[in-house]
Amino acid sequence: MIIINYYSTLIDKDYHCQQKRIHFLQKKKQKALQKDPFFL
Repeated sequence: MIIINYYSTLIDKDYHCQQKRIHFLQKKKQKALQKDPFFL
């Protein structure tokens, strides 16, 4: 059970990192769009 819990924690951390990365990329995209509306 401890091993399963450990893996689920790792997956959860990885998921949160992914979400942060996606959010960061979206922010970068929005800033780029604000500067240059033709840049998609």
